[in-house]
Amino acid sequence: MKKRAVLNSICIKDFYAFIQKSFYEIDNSQPLMKNWHLELICDTLQQCVYGNIKRLIINIPPRNLKSHCASICLPAFILGHNPKARIICVSYAQTLADSLSRKTRQLMESDFYKKTFPKTHLGDKNTENFFETTQNGFRYATSIDGSLTGIGGNFIIIDDPIKADDALSDTVRTRVNNWYDSTLVSRLNDKVNGVIIVIMQRLHIEDLTGHLLKQDGWEVLSLPAIAENDEKFTISTGRTIGRKAGEALNSSLESIDILNNQRKLMNEYNFSAQYQQNPIPLAGNIVNYGWFPYFTELELPIEAQTIQSWDIALKDGKNNDYSVCITAKIYGNKIYITDIQRFKLDLQALAGKIEELYLAEKCNHLIIEESSISISLIQYLRKVSKMSFIQYKPKGNKASRANNAVLYIKSGDVLLAKGARWLDEFRAEINAFPNGKHDDQVDALTQLIDSIKSNQYECTLETLSEAIKKYQEKELNTVPGNMSARDFCQFAMRQFKYQGRRIPRL
Repeated sequence: MKKRAVLNSICIKDFYAFIQKSFYEIDNSQPLMKNWHLELICDTLQQCVYGNIKRLIINIPPRNLKSHCASICLPAFILGHNPKARIICVSYAQTLADSLSRKTRQLMESDFYKKTFPKTHLGDKNTENFFETTQNGFRYATSIDGSLTGIGGNFIIIDDPIKADDALSDTVRTRVNNWYDSTLVSRLNDKVNGVIIVIMQRLHIEDLTGHLLKQDGWEVLSLPAIAENDEKFTISTGRTIGRKAGEALNSSLESIDILNNQRKLMNEYNFSAQYQQNPIPLAGNIVNYGWFPYFTELELPIEAQTIQSWDIALKDGKNNDYSVCITAKIYGNKIYITDIQRFKLDLQALAGKIEELYLAEKCNHLIIEESSISISLIQYLRKVSKMSFIQYKPKGNKASRANNAVLYIKSGDVLLAKGARWLDEFRAEINAFPNGKHDDQVDALTQLIDSIKSNQYECTLETLSEAIKKYQEKELNTVPGNMSARDFCQFAMRQFKYQGRRIPRL
């Protein structure tokens, strides 16, 4: 009896303990696969119960107990602490919504629940999709497009608002997003203190998560099946949990081998969305990822020159753009993209990173867009660095520059390193452009292509002649002694912003 009392006491305060005990109350046909991600999800959901988080999105692969935590146990936990709470639970189909409702009711009718929350009792009104407490709190289950007339809630829980089979339908996605905007969000009794939770697997770049990410105020917990980066989370107790890049979300449930096999069985589009929570547009509005051929390291020409193209963003905020460096080998008309890196750094740190990559790649040419954002960086680099670079002056808007690069890309002259770690992010941005959240990689790419097409990285005899003429007109007298003809040409060009270009054979 004492052990049971202790367990009940723990379950009152700890939602993670509550969902574990509840699992066996509802379904004892299989063991619960405990894992750090469940503790993280439960801790985050419990912050919603306390009102610390008002708008929450959780994106997680299928079969990871999201419905058990959010749709079954969370309403019971909320009503246990506050029998007056009013909860609206939404799923893509009424049959699914009703099934989840029955399981919450089953849990609340168990001896375990009654002893854990003795002040919460179910009332007389008890139907398939609606039940209430004796203190007029309730759980109401409905579906997308379902009736909400006269219903208002303190909590709205949206669990899988769209079925995987319907994700490619523009009509269905638009209907779901519009229903949320025009109907569901208005059902929140208190727009300031009310809580909305969305828990789902990603299915499309414009699914409900994608739609909500365009709005402010959402806290997002995204858990891919395979970690793309090191992940570290600090839960409310102060304990740190997480995993290393390349590790599975729950190896006891789905190991890396199982997930890699699943990737082979599914197409990359579906796996990236449903398992990695990173939906990729099927095709770009201007540039299609499918136009880029791949190359292997053995196919790189030895004589190729190395060029780096930088798109600059001097901000380090969470939702700000990235600074992007594209490193490419140039041989003839071919552009072999060997690396793409993205950063959110301040001016001094970014200047250091530019020089670091320039030296690491033994770069021949460096291209930086000349803009109001980058001009201070360019001036800083001139003072502290000996690097030579081309200041690129873009013409037209981003979309027109991308359109100008299309023929070059479609010709197959821009190749990507096969198997590179940055391919998925590059694919997503390319296909989402110009409607994606970020376009920095596209800008760096079009800048690179335009520079190659217009031979801005080359120095023609005409350009050299112009630089020497300007030098003579200025009558500069700062030329060091004993300078060779070639060094003199380089010196003259540096005075007039032609640095970084290759001097022709004299």
